[in-house]
Formats: sequence, structure tokens, C-alpha cells
Amino acid sequence: MKKRRIVCLVIAAMFCLSTVSFAITPIAANASMQANTENRYLVRGGSPVGIVSERIDYTTRKVTTDVLFPQTPSYVSGYSCGVTGGGTVVAWYNSQVGGLIPGLASPGIKYGSTWFWAGQNSAINDMFDNLEDYMGNNGSNGVTTLEYVAGLGYYMYTVGGKTMSVSTVRAGNNSLTSDFYSAMKNGKPVTLFLNGFNLMDFSALGNYTNYDTIYLTEYEGLHVMVAYGYLTLSYYDSSSNTIPFREDTYLYVASCGFIGNAWLRINSNCTLDAAYTTHVS
Repeated sequence: MKKRRIVCLVIAAMFCLSTVSFAITPIAANASMQANTENRYLVRGGSPVGIVSERIDYTTRKVTTDVLFPQTPSYVSGYSCGVTGGGTVVAWYNSQVGGLIPGLASPGIKYGSTWFWAGQNSAINDMFDNLEDYMGNNGSNGVTTLEYVAGLGYYMYTVGGKTMSVSTVRAGNNSLTSDFYSAMKNGKPVTLFLNGFNLMDFSALGNYTNYDTIYLTEYEGLHVMVAYGYLTLSYYDSSSNTIPFREDTYLYVASCGFIGNAWLRINSNCTLDAAYTTHVS
């Protein structure tokens, strides 16, 4: 355990969080990490603090959406949300490139237009055990953003022989850059580091004639999730309007320990500390 911890920290010092690779110097890595996010906190999860219930009346509505295929799995690590999130990314990329989860016969199966993930077995549990070790061996206490990225990259490299890099797609406390939407289009999940957030079950968005109903739960605390798509709803108060009076963007997320896969409304009731898209080759 101690040896892996030391190696993990050495690899961590070689990451730069604007564009991460194994070739960045320690000084650049530390400066970039501290410039982009708080790298010292432990990701601990969150607790519910309230309910948001809304009715949105409109004349016309535009829907813009893109979702990765397959969607991310909803495995449970038994460790912190950071380890769960990292395992979610590993499992998703394993369905694309293979070789990232030794002992797993198949990542899943496609039947028509639906993907069925392999059940959580000993091979997947071993993956989570390794990630927990590589990310710092902190048990349920959580991981820092640096430990998360370094540990995930180290896993990809040592277990799967793959090189991982990440790029920031955070534009502000509750907004994402255009690169996030490009990542969804190009099939790259995005890890979200949140400090206060909301979740909404897919069935909690009611679509009726000329109005929507919204029902979501707000949480406080630090948490990691993995985004695998988005749904933007643009509301107009007349059929001829070109500028919406309201626009909400919901991210499809693996909630990493809450309600499985769900929606996160990014533009309100949400604070985004960091967001990184992963690249594996």
C-alpha cells in the first residue's frame, strides 16, 4: 500500500490540469491545479437540504440534447464518490478500448439500440480496490482532485497500458465551456467536482401542453459525479421569439452513490469547482 501511495504521488506531480499528461513538470502541475480548483479538500459526498418544485409556462420550447452511447454504468465502489467516479470512467472506456478491467469477460452487450452493462462482479470490485489504492487509500473520506486525476491516470497506464490526459471544461461556478459539448459529441465522459448540487430523477420532469413541471432535490457538500450527456430546454413566450426568456441545462450524470443515473441542473442550485474531460489512447 505504501509503495503504491508513493508512486501515485510521483505520478500526480507530473500532471497539469489544463491539459494533463505524463510529461508535465511538478511545478507546472501544482501551479495549474491551484489556479483551477481547490486541490486540498476531500470529496465527502452531500446531504439533502431542500426541494425545488417549479412550473414553467411557455408558448414554445426548443430541446437540444446529446448523450453518450453507451451511457455510464451505475456501479458502487464501497469507497468514496471519487473512487466510484473514477471506476465509472474506467468502465466506460473499457467498453470502447478494452483491456482496462482484467478478468472481465465482456464490458456489456448491445441489443438493438440498448446497451446492457455487465453485472458488478469480482473483476469490477478489484478495479475499485486498485483505484482506491492509487488515489491515496483514504477509505470513505474521499480524494482530492489531484489524487483523483493522478490515480485514474496511473490506473489507465499500469493496468491497461493506456495514456490518459484531461482538459478542463469548467467556465464558471455553474457553467461549462463549449468543449464540454464537444466532449459529449465526441464520446468522452466528463468528471464533475461539485460543492453543492441538485439531482432530479428522469421521471421528475413533467412535459405538458405549454408548461413543464420540475421537481429536484438540493444537496450541500462536496461530491464527484460523471456526466455522460446533456439536455437543454429553451423556453419562449411567443412563437416568433428568437431569444428564450429562460434556458435550463440538465446534465445526464452517474450520481456516484445517490440515485443511480439522473439529471443534474447545472445552471442553478449548483456550484462547480472543477470539470475535466478525459482522453484515453
